[in-house]
Amino acid sequence: MLVDFKTDAGPDLRVYLSEDVTDESFIDLGALKATSGDFFYEIQNNTDVESFNRVLIWCEDFSVLFGNAELNKQ
Repeated sequence: MLVDFKTDAGPDLRVYLSEDVTDESFIDLGALKATSGDFFYEIQNNTDVESFNRVLIWCEDFSVLFGNAELNKQ
């Protein structure tokens, strides 16, 4: 869940779970739903979330990181 989220607009922004701030080892949760607000993203049951400690907003078209945050596993 992204809460009180805000980012700049960009082409083909994706939400990734990642081990760090690169796009080398990640799970794509799908397209960013909007540039601000609260959003829910489903993670498949077989996903080892302990391996991922960051959430990335990634521009797929240009391979550019728009933002990241530490994943809070509640």
